[in-house]
Amino acid sequence: MISEKRNVRAGRLLVVEDQDSMAETITSFLTREGFDVKHVDSLAHARECLSRDSFDLVILDITLPDGDGRHLLPVVEQKGGTGVVIISGRGAEHDRIFSLEAGADDYLVKPFSLRELAARVRGVLRRIQAPTPARDKEEYHFGPFHLDRHQRSLTHQDRGEIPLTTAEFEVLLCLASNSPGIASRETLTQEALGRPWHPLDRSVDQIIVFLRRKLEEDNNGVRIITVRGRGYLLRAGAAGEKQPF
Repeated sequence: MISEKRNVRAGRLLVVEDQDSMAETITSFLTREGFDVKHVDSLAHARECLSRDSFDLVILDITLPDGDGRHLLPVVEQKGGTGVVIISGRGAEHDRIFSLEAGADDYLVKPFSLRELAARVRGVLRRIQAPTPARDKEEYHFGPFHLDRHQRSLTHQDRGEIPLTTAEFEVLLCLASNSPGIASRETLTQEALGRPWHPLDRSVDQIIVFLRRKLEEDNNGVRIITVRGRGYLLRAGAAGEKQPF
């Protein structure tokens, strides 16, 4: 059995949670798991910490005494290379989708297993820390887009840089590296999200929805095509071309 822990460097975590008992439980468990963990209980304190310190990942509650925790996402994004796992009692699909679209890398609904939280944290850190395999290309060009693995950026020849979350970037990179072949949901979950695939896990499908909105905005011929029963493929056809799937 392969140990997941060996594949990830234990990093610095910031836990933003206002419920003392839950914060203590999470902090103690993740500390025992080898992480360097700091806890704050409000948006204001989180902003202060992020302004003066560096963290590898933020575990972020939505409901905080001084506002919606997702207001912190732009601050984290400006830091660069910092992941976000949201923990929340809100389990509705629109809450999960909104949070992922706003920049979160993962979303975990309370109550949850501490072991699952640790696994989600390691999955995000694995994507952030992953070295570039020598066999893979550093850059991909499709339609008007340029995907740069080293810079971790997607740019459009007219629109400039297209903002992507860590998960969106990794899924798109996996699609590009598999193109013109098909990337299965299992491959995308394991290679891009860093965790085992489960038939009921719809995370990849949600991320594909977000990517389609960003890639297909100007009818430029770039499409992420669903191949039923097999997965997804990235295709760059002529602008305005209708797809056969």
